[in-house]
Amino acid sequence: MELPSYLDLLDYQDDSIAVKAWGEAVKNLSADDVKAKVIANRARLLSMLSSRSLQVRMAAWPVAVALLKEGLLSEDDLRPLGKYYVEALSSIGPEDYLKAVFVSVAPELVSRGVIRKEEVKAASDAIWKLVDRLGASIPQLTQAVEELLRVGALSKRGWSSGVRVLSDDAIIL
Repeated sequence: MELPSYLDLLDYQDDSIAVKAWGEAVKNLSADDVKAKVIANRARLLSMLSSRSLQVRMAAWPVAVALLKEGLLSEDDLRPLGKYYVEALSSIGPEDYLKAVFVSVAPELVSRGVIRKEEVKAASDAIWKLVDRLGASIPQLTQAVEELLRVGALSKRGWSSGVRVLSDDAIIL
């Protein structure tokens, strides 16, 4: 059986192409051949977590968290790169879906000790601006914000009147 062509691109030199291939691969991890290719090319994904391109970095972190949940990456693999996640988190402006997906993995990274609550809290203003812009249109963002509030990793500083904070773990958009 021939491997899907996107698997040949997992180690492609152009980050913007490689990260899209990784996005496809993570959707098909149940296939043994895909899993084997992913394991063989893990170092390439890890290199994209610190990419100079903010867009590549934001696309690579959710893939890394998916692999973490599958046991194909460890907290120890990601912890030294956590500073790049935090740096990108702080730069978030009120823009697009990719940024919302990027923010949505913050609770998992905090709970696994890859990044600290205080680091996320320092980016609260940027996260609230994203919430203001996107509202309830992306449920995973809403869930992430509620979880970050619940664990004390998100400050209410920067929170606008357009978002009702019901308690330390519930919001209405």
